[in-house]
Amino acid sequence: MSIRRFFIIEIRRVLRSPALYIALLLGILLAVSQIVQYVFHFADINKLELYMDIDFMFPHSVLTSMMGFASGEWQSYALVEIAPLLAVIPFANSYYLDIKNGYVKNLYTRASKKSYLVSKYIVTFLSGAAAVAIPLLVNFLVCMMVVPYIQPITGTALFGIPFQTFWADLFYTNGILYVLGFCGIYAIFGGLYACLSLVAAFLVNNRFLVQLFPLIVIMAGSMILDISKNSLYAPRMLLQMGQGFSISGIRILLIIGALFIITLTYFWRGAKNDTI
Repeated sequence: MSIRRFFIIEIRRVLRSPALYIALLLGILLAVSQIVQYVFHFADINKLELYMDIDFMFPHSVLTSMMGFASGEWQSYALVEIAPLLAVIPFANSYYLDIKNGYVKNLYTRASKKSYLVSKYIVTFLSGAAAVAIPLLVNFLVCMMVVPYIQPITGTALFGIPFQTFWADLFYTNGILYVLGFCGIYAIFGGLYACLSLVAAFLVNNRFLVQLFPLIVIMAGSMILDISKNSLYAPRMLLQMGQGFSISGIRILLIIGALFIITLTYFWRGAKNDTI
């Protein structure tokens, strides 16, 4: 059986899993709560033109109202913190369960380990990416329907992106692409979080610990980074789209690379494991 065939089987499994829709629902509820608490309020201020009472103030727009940009909102921070949990809900423990219930033994009578392992990794990555990135994308699209999109203007001090920071040029020339770019970064982190659970299948013998493994890794890694005074490398800092501080693209690439290398041990252990 080819990788393509295995991929179709795994995609069907995840799409039929209630866990996928539970994860999406949880994330979207968080995104909607931000809209109800902040965006509708900003839209009302726009209608009343209260912003005109303050000198050098623009109407509230998408890039000052959505998750990650609205002053005082907590939902974007919450999404970043729970991302390792959201990412694993849809499909991340399926590999562990396939091993335990003997499902992979039946598959290996018809196909190679490589086809199964590669397709499992890709689908697990996609499921985690969707669970983390789609809530942010939904928040963005709804904001586009509630408040106007106004292209940021440099030098006004009304937008929180420092000009010298990550993707600042893109933010001030095409804010929509900036947001979509960050949705892509969220998707990559979500996918890698989910794939960390594939590694956990060889390390722990409990399905709940398998699902908690990405959160444990991220929390432990963040603690080490904090102690070593390198907290700007922690995902909770790198995924702050509003950038109240300077984010480095190099740091993002380094952490993505580190997580990717960790997940690659799944292929090594999976190929060596003679019990499956």
